[in-house]
Amino acid sequence: MADAKNDIVLSIRGMSKSFGRNRVLDHIDLDVRRGTVMGLMGENGAGKSTMMKCLFGTYQKDEGKIFLNGKEISFSGPKDALENGIAMVHQELNQCLERNVIDNLFLGRYPTNSMGVVDEGGMKKKASELFRKLGMTVNLTQPMRNMSVSQRQMCEIAKAISYNSQVIVLDEPTSGMDLQSGAARVDLLPAGQTYAPSPTPAPTQAVQTPSPTPVIPIRENAIQSLNKRDTSNVQEVSAPTDTPSPRTRLTEYPGNPLKNVMESLLPLIDENSDVVGQLTIPGVLEEVVVQRNNTYYLTHNYRGSSSDAGAVFVDESCSLRSPPENLLLRGQGTIEGKVFAPLWQYATAGRDFVASATTAHLTTLHEEADYVLFAVIRASSNPSSPDYFNYAGYSSFATDGDMLSYIETARTHSLYSFNVDVTASDRLLTLATLGSGNESLVLLFRQMR
Repeated sequence: MADAKNDIVLSIRGMSKSFGRNRVLDHIDLDVRRGTVMGLMGENGAGKSTMMKCLFGTYQKDEGKIFLNGKEISFSGPKDALENGIAMVHQELNQCLERNVIDNLFLGRYPTNSMGVVDEGGMKKKASELFRKLGMTVNLTQPMRNMSVSQRQMCEIAKAISYNSQVIVLDEPTSGMDLQSGAARVDLLPAGQTYAPSPTPAPTQAVQTPSPTPVIPIRENAIQSLNKRDTSNVQEVSAPTDTPSPRTRLTEYPGNPLKNVMESLLPLIDENSDVVGQLTIPGVLEEVVVQRNNTYYLTHNYRGSSSDAGAVFVDESCSLRSPPENLLLRGQGTIEGKVFAPLWQYATAGRDFVASATTAHLTTLHEEADYVLFAVIRASSNPSSPDYFNYAGYSSFATDGDMLSYIETARTHSLYSFNVDVTASDRLLTLATLGSGNESLVLLFRQMR
C-alpha cells in the first residue's frame, strides 16, 4: 500500500467559479489524502461552500480540474458524484419530511426483489445495521418531520456514509446540532469494529438550543396557551423613567467585517439583484427574501415576475448595510401555502405545532444566523383595539430601556409564553403577515447567541 502521507485520493487544481461579476473561487488548489480528515476554514463568503458544490456537481466550475485517485473527473450533477465515490452533506437539509427515516435513507436508490417490488424488509435491515454501526438509536419508521434538526442532520450524515464513498464532504454539519447532547455525537471506529446498540434514551422535557441558554421546553408545559387570555388588563408598557442606558450598536457583521456576500445567495442574486436573503423555518416554510420598497413585492415573486402571492421582503425601514437591531420581514398571508400564509399555523394549529417550530434560519447578504421564537401575536392595526401592537415602528431602539419595554409589550400580547430570555444586546427578527384586513400575525425571534 502506498504511504498514507503521499496517498492522495482527491486533488483540485486551478478551480475558479464566478456568479456574474462576483468571482468566488480564484484558481483554488487542494489535496486530500486517503484516511485523513481535512478542515476547511475561512470567513463567511470566502468560497468554502461554492468549492464543495463544484466538487459535488451541484455547480459547474468555470475553470480547473478535479482528480479522484489520479483520474480526472467532472460530474454532471450530484447523482453522478454519488455513483462515482463522492458524497456530500449540505448545510441546508433537503429531506422529504412526510416520509420516514428509511425512505429518506434510500431515496432515489430503492432496492427491489426478484419480482421488481421495492424490498422494504431489506431496506429496514440495512438501515438498522447502519445506525447500529454508528452507535445511534433512531426510530426508523417515524416521519422526519417529528425529528429535531439535530437528529435529521445525523440521519443525513448516516446516509452519506451508507454510500461507502471514497470522499465525504460535510458543509457545516454541526450547524443545527446541540453538541452538549450525547445523541448528537458519533465516534467512528476503525473498519471492522462496531458499537453495541445504544440504550433508548429516557424521555426528556426540554430541548437545548445551540446557545448555552435558554432551555426551550417542548412538552406539555413548554408553552402556556394564552388564547383565551383576559385582555382587560393588557396595556402598553411605558419606557422606564430612569436615566436611559447608552445603547451600543454593531457597525460590522461579526465574522464578516469586509461584508462579503454569502455564497449561497449568489446564484439567486444573479437571477434578481433585489435578492437579499433566504429564510427557513424547518417544516414550515422556505422563502427567498428581497428588498425594494413596501409595495412592489406585494404583487411580484422573488424573481420579479407578476404574482398574486408576492414575495417575502425586507421592510423599507430596515437597512442591511450594518447589522440590523430588529429586522422586519413582511409577506402576504392570504394565499394558502404561499409566502407567509403558513405562519398562521402558529395561531391555529395549537401549541404542539408551535413547540415543534421554534427556530428559524436566516441568511442575509453578509450574515448567516439562527433565531429562536419568543412571541406569537395576533396584532390589530387599530390603536383602540386591546390587541393593538405596533411591531412596525421599531427597526431600532433609542435606548436599552426602549428595547426591553418593547419586548415586555410583545410578551404581554403573545398567544403563548416561551421560556426564552431576551436582553438589550440581542438582535431581533420580526415576521409579519399582510393582507388580512386589520389583523396581522407577528412572530418575534431573537438571534441565538
